[in-house]
Amino acid sequence: MPAYSQYASFDDDNLALAAPNIEERSFFNEQNSQYASFDDNNKWTLKSGRKVEDVLHEFALKCTNEHAAHSFIINPTDSTWLQHEVFTKEEVHEIATYNCSKLPVLPKHLTAFIDEFNLTDQQRIRTALWSQRDFDTAYDMNESFDKDWVRNVIHSILMEIECCQLSQLHLESWYISHIWSAFDRCFGDLKEVCVIRGEFASIASSARRNEHRLAASTASMKRKMMGHRADFLIRKLTVEYACGETGKSYNGENDTKLLLERQSKLPKMMKDQLLQLFKLCDNNENMIRKLSIAGILHFGLRHTMLVMDCPAGYVCRVAPTQTFHIPTSLSTFPSLLNVIKVTWKMKAFIRNMIEVVESYNGENDDEQDEIDLIRSNYRTPSPSPMKRLYVPSCVASPVKKRKSDE
Repeated sequence: MPAYSQYASFDDDNLALAAPNIEERSFFNEQNSQYASFDDNNKWTLKSGRKVEDVLHEFALKCTNEHAAHSFIINPTDSTWLQHEVFTKEEVHEIATYNCSKLPVLPKHLTAFIDEFNLTDQQRIRTALWSQRDFDTAYDMNESFDKDWVRNVIHSILMEIECCQLSQLHLESWYISHIWSAFDRCFGDLKEVCVIRGEFASIASSARRNEHRLAASTASMKRKMMGHRADFLIRKLTVEYACGETGKSYNGENDTKLLLERQSKLPKMMKDQLLQLFKLCDNNENMIRKLSIAGILHFGLRHTMLVMDCPAGYVCRVAPTQTFHIPTSLSTFPSLLNVIKVTWKMKAFIRNMIEVVESYNGENDDEQDEIDLIRSNYRTPSPSPMKRLYVPSCVASPVKKRKSDE
């Protein structure tokens, strides 16, 4: 989990600590069942002596709307915790900083190359762009891909500024094709990894929604449910390592769409993906503490990266990095460099996660055990030295009634 020096302040006026009064509360019943299955010894205990899972469950009981707390997800930057006195300021700080690590650091040579474009003069930017580089005459993808990508992004955004396009409002699809597609190419050198845009169903989300689906017996088999449709996905084959949501405009930190995406929709999808990685690593607790999922929010010209991990207990923590923005004029052109840098860090972060998952071989490689289990369904397997931790899935959101049904 990255260490963040600054935390945004989020408000959620939809939460009121009143007596529960919701018609459809399947998500509450599911959360209550998950909470009852927790081992007290495995919960996240704070210095104050309180357990994070207990506090989240108590808060969830008071919520009159679905909240991330129902899925045991906590965003320490959410002002709900302090506003409603759910956690103390000291507890929020502990939750935000416990067992956290920094995002990958850019190589010095790449930082120096990017900083060459810390300019506000059009001609100087173009001169820096088309100066002869070593990789222009002897291109090695392993050595020069990132610099070539940086140059491509800077040229693309510069052209949009020169055409006075970024000071205008556009449709969401315009921002994807003209702006964010250039940043998506950053991930092109990750083998077998692809970036998917445009309302594609998440495989991890589909797995969660169908985890209780059974073959037909006394009842017919239920129809397979599609996964959550994401605006942005990063997959290696069928394994997802990142997701994101986009919006055509940024209307402030407390805009309704941004609040819903940042506080509920995106974190739940990130948790679906994180639990997918846990299962690939046999729910090994040592591996669980090493794994993380990246997320992004693209609203208008603003870029925010989020990271989700499971630092302790059964709780998944999600927190955003600082928000950066695409410049709309040459006078603010240097702000583009921050978006480039955080995009590269996200790629390096995902590369690290892929390596962690694919290097996992388990702690019991005795193939004979597998053969013996097949021979006898009644044999009790020997205890594994591996400690497994089963982090609960996200709760299913209540189904909204159609107006015609009301």
